[in-house]
Amino acid sequence: MLISYKPISLLAIEAGPSFGVKIKESTYISLYESTDIGAVGGLRFNLTSKWSVVGRYYYGITSVKDIKYNSGPNQGPVEKVSTYNRNFQFSIAYYLK
Repeated sequence: MLISYKPISLLAIEAGPSFGVKIKESTYISLYESTDIGAVGGLRFNLTSKWSVVGRYYYGITSVKDIKYNSGPNQGPVEKVSTYNRNFQFSIAYYLK
């Protein structure tokens, strides 16, 4: 669910939480977490009463994969790296009403 604020009739500022669930993974072992929680923010430009262009950025808050590795050639301490979803979303919208 996004909150939308329209400072002018042609522009809307959108922001809100996002929750993702993994439906299927095409490997024999589970590589990624089954849920992803993040925040979305972006702009919507209303070109006409029927058409708009949307640009958003998604910032993942929860890690989707933790990788553990040994950074040196010897048996040193194991380090952990977390990976997060980060992406841009662009779309064109057409209103049916």
